[in-house]
Amino acid sequence: MAVVAVAAAIVVGATVAPAPSGAAASDVSPFSSVDAFVSQQYRDLHGREATTLDRSTHGYPLTNGLATAAEEILAISAEPGSADKVGPLTRLYRAYFLRTPDAGGLQFWLTRYRSGRYLWWISSSFAASSEFTNRYGALSNAEFVNLVYQNVLGRPGDAGGIAYWKR
Repeated sequence: MAVVAVAAAIVVGATVAPAPSGAAASDVSPFSSVDAFVSQQYRDLHGREATTLDRSTHGYPLTNGLATAAEEILAISAEPGSADKVGPLTRLYRAYFLRTPDAGGLQFWLTRYRSGRYLWWISSSFAASSEFTNRYGALSNAEFVNLVYQNVLGRPGDAGGIAYWKR
């Protein structure tokens, strides 16, 4: 089925280059403190509260100007159980809805993904959602694959590519 193939392809994503080092401790706005910044990153990226060790490990470089907030977000997201779930979900949102996920939606699907739901199941749920059907209507497999080409690659699918993905 085309939805499963697209879900599998979306799991692979690009990385972001870190920002230059040397940011001051106050460079974590809009957060009130470095601890608040680190704690929120763990809630958003790992779905859990930061431990004292987490806050110390990622707070020290920020407090001492050894890293930027962007670098610490990358470091936290590189830890097991984090970006390996957020990235694929974000790419699914883009492929289906041409937008980044809202915080509530991302949290909803992250909870399901982390509790054992497979990405293909989430992808199928997106395809069956009212947001998707209101936007695109009912699509054949070939129309769906072509839509993903347009939404993800910005171009129509070629005949060979559409045939490959809809098999």
